[in-house]
Amino acid sequence: MMIRLVNRILKRNYSILAELKSEGIATALISELKMNGFRFDHFTFADMTQDNQISYFCYDQSYRTKENSMVTLISNKRKRDISSSRKLISV
Repeated sequence: MMIRLVNRILKRNYSILAELKSEGIATALISELKMNGFRFDHFTFADMTQDNQISYFCYDQSYRTKENSMVTLISNKRKRDISSSRKLISV
């Protein structure tokens, strides 16, 4: 039951980000995203950029929060392969 709930939240977050990007929107207010049902406490992974900013990902959609209650939507020009950055440990 919990997995379905989390998956539903992630799908909603993904849809909101994808819709904004398809409309050409590059920034949005955090409050507007929350009003549309976006949950900032649910994401698939986070990554630190070279300039020490955190990019949050919801599958292949990503965003960064800014200090002024805004969110910058990030265009993902290349897909990141996170499987290559993990080591497999044999037991």
